[in-house]
Amino acid sequence: MKRIFVAGQKIDIRDDMTYRELADAYQKDYEYPIVLVLEKERHKMRELFRTAEDGCSVEFLTISDKAGYETYKRSAVLLMLKAVSDVAGMEAARSIRVHFTVSEGFYCTAQDMKVDERFLKKSGWRSWPRRQCLLKRKAFRWKKPSNILNGTA
Repeated sequence: MKRIFVAGQKIDIRDDMTYRELADAYQKDYEYPIVLVLEKERHKMRELFRTAEDGCSVEFLTISDKAGYETYKRSAVLLMLKAVSDVAGMEAARSIRVHFTVSEGFYCTAQDMKVDERFLKKSGWRSWPRRQCLLKRKAFRWKKPSNILNGTA
Protein backbone atom coordinates (compact mmCIF):
# COMPACT_ATOMS: atom_id res chain seq x y z
CA MET A 1 0.00 0.00 0.00
CA LYS A 2 1.04 3.55 -0.70
CA ARG A 3 0.05 6.62 1.27
CA ILE A 4 -0.55 9.86 -0.64
CA PHE A 5 -2.23 13.20 0.00
CA VAL A 6 -5.11 14.40 -2.15
CA ALA A 7 -6.68 17.79 -1.39
CA GLY A 8 -4.94 17.76 2.00
CA GLN A 9 -6.39 14.38 2.99
CA LYS A 10 -4.17 11.38 3.63
CA ILE A 11 -5.35 8.28 1.76
CA ASP A 12 -4.04 4.76 1.29
CA ILE A 13 -4.03 3.34 -2.23
CA ARG A 14 -2.94 0.13 -3.95
CA ASP A 15 0.66 0.00 -5.15
CA ASP A 16 -0.44 -0.34 -8.79
CA MET A 17 -3.16 2.32 -8.70
CA THR A 18 -2.95 4.80 -11.59
CA TYR A 19 -3.72 8.47 -11.45
CA ARG A 20 -6.63 7.74 -13.85
CA GLU A 21 -8.29 5.54 -11.22
CA LEU A 22 -7.66 8.18 -8.57
CA ALA A 23 -8.98 10.95 -10.83
CA ASP A 24 -12.13 8.93 -11.56
CA ALA A 25 -12.79 8.71 -7.83
CA TYR A 26 -12.44 12.50 -7.41
CA GLN A 27 -13.98 13.67 -10.72
CA LYS A 28 -17.34 14.34 -9.05
CA ASP A 29 -15.68 17.18 -7.09
CA TYR A 30 -14.63 18.99 -10.28
CA GLU A 31 -16.73 20.81 -12.84
CA TYR A 32 -14.37 20.05 -15.76
CA PRO A 33 -12.59 16.83 -16.80
CA ILE A 34 -9.36 16.02 -14.98
CA VAL A 35 -6.55 15.70 -17.53
CA LEU A 36 -3.33 15.87 -15.46
CA VAL A 37 -1.97 15.42 -11.96
CA LEU A 38 0.52 17.77 -10.32
CA GLU A 39 2.92 16.07 -7.90
CA LYS A 40 3.56 19.04 -5.64
CA GLU A 41 6.83 17.99 -3.98
CA ARG A 42 8.45 17.07 -7.27
CA HIS A 43 6.88 20.01 -9.14
CA LYS A 44 6.01 17.62 -11.98
CA MET A 45 2.89 17.26 -14.05
CA ARG A 46 2.03 13.63 -14.67
CA GLU A 47 -0.18 11.88 -17.18
CA LEU A 48 -3.10 9.91 -15.82
CA PHE A 49 -1.76 6.51 -16.94
CA ARG A 50 1.16 6.74 -14.48
CA THR A 51 1.10 5.20 -11.02
CA ALA A 52 1.13 7.36 -7.91
CA GLU A 53 4.37 7.85 -5.97
CA ASP A 54 4.41 6.90 -2.31
CA GLY A 55 4.15 9.86 0.07
CA CYS A 56 3.44 12.47 -2.58
CA SER A 57 0.86 15.21 -2.42
CA VAL A 58 -1.17 15.54 -5.60
CA GLU A 59 -3.40 18.17 -7.13
CA PHE A 60 -5.67 17.50 -10.08
CA LEU A 61 -5.54 19.77 -13.13
CA THR A 62 -8.58 20.13 -15.36
CA ILE A 63 -9.13 21.72 -18.75
CA SER A 64 -10.03 24.93 -16.90
CA ASP A 65 -6.37 25.22 -15.79
CA LYS A 66 -3.89 26.66 -18.30
CA ALA A 67 -1.61 23.60 -18.21
CA GLY A 68 -4.59 21.26 -18.45
CA TYR A 69 -6.04 23.11 -21.43
CA GLU A 70 -2.68 23.13 -23.24
CA THR A 71 -2.42 19.38 -22.65
CA TYR A 72 -5.94 18.92 -24.00
CA LYS A 73 -5.11 20.88 -27.17
CA ARG A 74 -1.87 18.98 -27.70
CA SER A 75 -3.80 15.71 -27.36
CA ALA A 76 -6.28 16.90 -30.00
CA VAL A 77 -3.44 17.58 -32.45
CA LEU A 78 -1.94 14.15 -31.81
CA LEU A 79 -5.34 12.55 -32.31
CA MET A 80 -5.70 14.40 -35.63
CA LEU A 81 -2.28 13.14 -36.73
CA LYS A 82 -3.20 9.58 -35.77
CA ALA A 83 -6.47 9.82 -37.72
CA VAL A 84 -4.68 11.16 -40.83
CA SER A 85 -2.08 8.41 -40.50
CA ASP A 86 -4.81 5.76 -40.33
CA VAL A 87 -6.68 7.16 -43.35
CA ALA A 88 -3.91 8.49 -45.63
CA GLY A 89 -0.75 6.86 -44.32
CA MET A 90 2.23 7.91 -42.26
CA GLU A 91 3.82 10.03 -45.02
CA ALA A 92 0.69 12.17 -45.24
CA ALA A 93 0.66 12.61 -41.47
CA ARG A 94 4.33 13.65 -41.53
CA SER A 95 3.55 16.37 -44.05
CA ILE A 96 1.05 18.11 -41.74
CA ARG A 97 2.29 21.29 -40.12
CA VAL A 98 0.61 23.20 -37.31
CA HIS A 99 1.63 26.80 -37.96
CA PHE A 100 -0.21 28.93 -35.42
CA THR A 101 -3.45 29.25 -33.49
CA VAL A 102 -6.49 31.01 -34.85
CA SER A 103 -8.85 31.97 -32.04
CA GLU A 104 -9.55 28.62 -30.36
CA GLY A 105 -8.33 26.52 -33.31
CA PHE A 106 -5.15 25.76 -35.21
CA TYR A 107 -4.03 26.71 -38.70
CA CYS A 108 -2.65 23.54 -40.27
CA THR A 109 -1.39 22.69 -43.73
CA ALA A 110 -0.78 19.35 -45.43
CA GLN A 111 1.83 19.38 -48.16
CA ASP A 112 1.68 15.80 -49.45
CA MET A 113 -1.97 15.05 -48.89
CA LYS A 114 -4.97 15.72 -51.06
CA VAL A 115 -8.21 16.34 -49.17
CA ASP A 116 -10.95 15.41 -51.61
CA GLU A 117 -14.22 13.47 -51.61
CA ARG A 118 -12.36 10.15 -51.59
CA PHE A 119 -10.36 11.15 -48.53
CA LEU A 120 -13.49 12.37 -46.75
CA LYS A 121 -15.34 9.14 -47.51
CA LYS A 122 -12.44 7.03 -46.30
CA SER A 123 -12.22 9.07 -43.10
CA GLY A 124 -15.90 8.49 -42.31
CA TRP A 125 -17.13 12.01 -43.09
CA ARG A 126 -19.39 10.69 -45.86
CA SER A 127 -22.38 10.91 -43.54
CA TRP A 128 -22.04 14.68 -43.28
CA PRO A 129 -24.22 16.66 -45.68
CA ARG A 130 -22.00 18.37 -48.21
CA ARG A 131 -23.27 21.86 -47.34
CA GLN A 132 -22.35 21.37 -43.67
CA CYS A 133 -18.82 20.21 -44.35
CA LEU A 134 -16.46 22.97 -43.26
CA LEU A 135 -13.61 21.75 -45.42
CA LYS A 136 -13.23 23.41 -48.78
CA ARG A 137 -10.79 22.16 -51.37
CA LYS A 138 -9.24 25.59 -51.80
CA ALA A 139 -8.42 25.75 -48.09
CA PHE A 140 -6.15 22.73 -48.47
CA ARG A 141 -3.98 23.96 -51.32
CA TRP A 142 -0.48 24.56 -50.09
CA LYS A 143 0.16 28.22 -49.40
CA LYS A 144 3.12 29.62 -47.59
CA PRO A 145 2.05 31.12 -44.26
CA SER A 146 3.67 34.45 -45.24
CA ASN A 147 1.17 34.77 -48.12
CA ILE A 148 -1.68 34.40 -45.69
CA LEU A 149 -0.26 36.85 -43.19
CA ASN A 150 0.41 39.63 -45.68
CA GLY A 151 -3.00 39.30 -47.33
CA THR A 152 -1.87 38.15 -50.80
CA ALA A 153 -3.33 34.64 -50.49
